[in-house]
Amino acid sequence: MKKILFIIFFCVFYSLVFAQTQSNYFCDINNYSVGGNELTDNIGTVMLTLVDNSPVFMLALYKRGISDLNNRDNIYTLYFFDFRSSNAVREANGWSNGNVVIDLVNRPELRVELLQMLSFYIFRILDSSGNVQHFINVNVRPIEPAVTPTPTPAPVQPAPAAVSNELVRIQGGTFTMGSPANESGRRDNEGPQRQVTVSSFMMSRYEITQREYQEVMGTNPSSFTGDLNRPVERVSWFDAVEYCNRRSQREGLTPAYTISGSGNNRTVTWNRNTNGYRLPTEAEWEYACRAGTTTAYNTGANISNNTGWLSANSGGTTRPVGQLPANAWGLYDMHGNVWEWCWDWYGNYPAGAQSDPTGASSGSHRVIRGGSRLGSAADVRSAYRGNHIPTSPLTSIGFRVVRP
Repeated sequence: MKKILFIIFFCVFYSLVFAQTQSNYFCDINNYSVGGNELTDNIGTVMLTLVDNSPVFMLALYKRGISDLNNRDNIYTLYFFDFRSSNAVREANGWSNGNVVIDLVNRPELRVELLQMLSFYIFRILDSSGNVQHFINVNVRPIEPAVTPTPTPAPVQPAPAAVSNELVRIQGGTFTMGSPANESGRRDNEGPQRQVTVSSFMMSRYEITQREYQEVMGTNPSSFTGDLNRPVERVSWFDAVEYCNRRSQREGLTPAYTISGSGNNRTVTWNRNTNGYRLPTEAEWEYACRAGTTTAYNTGANISNNTGWLSANSGGTTRPVGQLPANAWGLYDMHGNVWEWCWDWYGNYPAGAQSDPTGASSGSHRVIRGGSRLGSAADVRSAYRGNHIPTSPLTSIGFRVVRP
């Protein structure tokens, strides 16, 4: 499935009577649906504008959030919803290119519902039968607060110091890969358990940070910014592979990957005789995560808010790397924060012992491991397996690197 570049949703703001002039708000997308297909990944920031007591709702979906507000080239689509004269509002703002205007006067079959719960707004458009056609849930944060006395400038805080993401030597060995049938939260794709031997390798102590990615790639695609020590996210599998090659070249190493083709038709070949950076195999990842343990987590049979970033304690955002304790081999954030891309195509486990397995020979999805800030405790277990389309970035997926 191709990445959805333009999210078409219809929502309208009605019965707003408190705005005397134009007022702007930032809105963080929590979830939305298009044609009944629910999508739950946070894809950006929108701007809501209320104009002169009129029931007008405008949404602008930005590629990279707040920093792009003044750059209209970075707007995917701007939506205007107006009970009065949609054209007048559109022309008054001068934002005609790429706008979609829905005038409910000419769409009597549609009915609008607005629910407000604290800072959440839920906009729904229903058809004549009462079926919900589209909805969007947003968090609302003021851009322009009411006039207040000029505050005393706060002292400038220094930027967080860069973490030292050195490589940790992982001594090779044999371990039991997968989960036992009686493990709480287990899924069928985590078996059969089998003995797997992996050779020695080095792995980055932390997930690749936004600072590291920006230094190599010249851009930071992440949604959760403000601290460059947060893990980079919104990177596709191909982005992660390209990062590995570019970093290898910067450091005088031989790139591990040969990339041919372009766009969604790229193919990647791994030369295992090189010394450059690469993504871990799924077996290497689980071996490193377990760090000699056989329990559901490298912390034991359970995980707590002090040992992994998941939905219960993340606050819905990524966290700077290395804030929670490392596992026994000195690796941080192996449980939660962001999923981590692996080399392997996703497929069923074979039966029998293996040495240095590299996954299925082909497929449509690549393996992701570790769970994320959005997961439950069961979703961040050492054996839990995820998968995702290699061309599609998400705010819940990052990566870490390895070398021979």
